[in-house]
Amino acid sequence: MRIRTTLGLFPFVLLLAPPLGAQSSLAPRLAALADSLRTFVGTAAPGVAVGIVRDGEILHTTYAGEADLSHHVAIGPTSRFNIASNAKQFTAAVILSLLLDGRLALNTNVKDLLPNALPLVDDAITVRQLLTHTSGLRDVYDLWSLAGTTWWRSFLGNDDALALLKQQRALNFAPDSQYLYSNSNYILLTGIVRAATDSSFAQVSEQRFKAWGLSSTGFFTRSTQVIPDRTRPYGSSDNGWQEYPSVATLHGDGNLYTTLPDQLAWEVRLQRAQSQGAAASLERLSQAPVNHASTQRYGFGIEFDTYRGVPYVFHDGSTGAYNATFLRFPEQRIAVVVMSNNGNLGVHALALQYANALLEGETQDASPYPGVPRVISAPVDQSLWLGDYRASSGTLITLARTDSGFVRRIAGGDVALLPDTGNVYRYASNPDLKMALDRDSAGQPQFTIYLPTQAPIVGRRLPPRPTIIQPAAWIGRYVNAETGAAIVISGIDGERVSASVGGWSGTGTVVRPDLVVVGSYELEPRVGSSGEIHSLLLNGGRIKRVLFTRVP
Repeated sequence: MRIRTTLGLFPFVLLLAPPLGAQSSLAPRLAALADSLRTFVGTAAPGVAVGIVRDGEILHTTYAGEADLSHHVAIGPTSRFNIASNAKQFTAAVILSLLLDGRLALNTNVKDLLPNALPLVDDAITVRQLLTHTSGLRDVYDLWSLAGTTWWRSFLGNDDALALLKQQRALNFAPDSQYLYSNSNYILLTGIVRAATDSSFAQVSEQRFKAWGLSSTGFFTRSTQVIPDRTRPYGSSDNGWQEYPSVATLHGDGNLYTTLPDQLAWEVRLQRAQSQGAAASLERLSQAPVNHASTQRYGFGIEFDTYRGVPYVFHDGSTGAYNATFLRFPEQRIAVVVMSNNGNLGVHALALQYANALLEGETQDASPYPGVPRVISAPVDQSLWLGDYRASSGTLITLARTDSGFVRRIAGGDVALLPDTGNVYRYASNPDLKMALDRDSAGQPQFTIYLPTQAPIVGRRLPPRPTIIQPAAWIGRYVNAETGAAIVISGIDGERVSASVGGWSGTGTVVRPDLVVVGSYELEPRVGSSGEIHSLLLNGGRIKRVLFTRVP
């Protein structure tokens, strides 16, 4: 579900693995990686299952650690892991099977199947937009968090999520105008399956899983449900390993339990379909972008990107202390699957360790992303770029001049920007991190941030700061009718704000007269003709433009 509780996650690096090229064949490299993994996990600790499929055959498996620390049950082929958001590919496959059967269409309006699902939302939303996260639906987990509800400690199910969505009066954005990942899309898809089949999503998915040969795979849909051989999720702290169970039964977006053999059987099925199946087979269609979608970034529960110049399909999932990832390299006919019940294990980094061994000699670049712009221009006048920007990552960034010189400012503090080459500056905190002062298509100042390990981030300028809003105008209580959540701003002292949002209380920051940041939320005022603030729009994570109205 791409949801994490309080557990930390550190990058996983197999320091004991030999460098690529140190051995002449793949088998010793995979064996060395497996040995390093077992050493890293150790004994009496939660662990991981790793599998590789190549050319339609299972090439490698590794099991390390324990499924249950209380009884010291070792992780093995029968161990079942919650693969969190990796479940979305299977929910999408169920939807695709109904599309192929003629029981659904990508252009089907959600309200035609579920007339009461979004009664207060005027926009039409299609099945295609739900699949590709272009619907604009707000994420139910972020909405619950806003209201102070810890979802994984609560007996919440899909009906509760649908009831929450039913109260929504607006969307994050107009459908098809943007892409923003939201678990709500895939929870709503389970309701569409019920409407299209007159059977529950759990029943339909169970039938499909049996047909696909996934006999040990199923969604957790009842709080009393027994899942044989279920691994238990753990994270470490100063007090040792702690279990992080969940009683919530939300599913479709996640909460799918499965074994490594089942997942490898699915990868075998997909690879063989690429070479043997008909062009319109479910397996082949499920690995391609969704027809006529407004984004090519996300498809049928899968993401598309390149790794070191090689196209690949992938997805990550995390919920509590469960983590899972898969990587597929279609052109090389390679798949890597990693599933873990250890909240301290970085499974995506681990999967890339295996991918590096499998792709040796086939990658095009040592770094997947550019470290500097393709064209470096002459130095520019910094003063023309001073101001506030919204980065494509969502972060608010200010470029300013201070006694320390030219700086990049975010809520966490300032970092000096030092001249590098031409219009490029390097961060004083990290010389590999560069910022190019460039211009958009209309000739307006913007910037682009470069780092070899991440895609370039573009910062677009915000309008000039208004001067009509007085700090005292912010003070008051505001309520959101959709969730019942409240915002209370009790005081402003310079740039510091005393406030509470939902279940969070603390000190926020006045970023500019028309923008306050409180915790992980940004608050934008809606101002009347006399300068009074009558409501706030809240933005945070996967919820945007949430309206809070001032109350006495």
